[in-house]
Amino acid sequence: MAESDSDNPVRATETDSISLDGRRLSVADLYAVAARPDVTRVRIFALQQSLAPLAPLLSLRHLELTDPYALDGLDQLEQLDSLMLYARFRASPRSISSGPWRT
Repeated sequence: MAESDSDNPVRATETDSISLDGRRLSVADLYAVAARPDVTRVRIFALQQSLAPLAPLLSLRHLELTDPYALDGLDQLEQLDSLMLYARFRASPRSISSGPWRT
């Protein structure tokens, strides 16, 4: 008996998850993702655009943002069950020299 995609969690994850490089991402690309009704998880690295184009994607349940430059439109994604946000501290020479560790 053959397994269907819904019976196999690994295969289902492969088809409903999209990873994007925000440095090369346009607003049109986000609208294209929103046009895919099967997408439940989106991962974006270095987001520079508003997330508002993803609002019509009602199947979207999980959003992962790594080092985003913008969080605009996040308030419009009411369908989300989980949001994971990863950010690195970007130290500038000024922030290092004025930090509390300076003696």
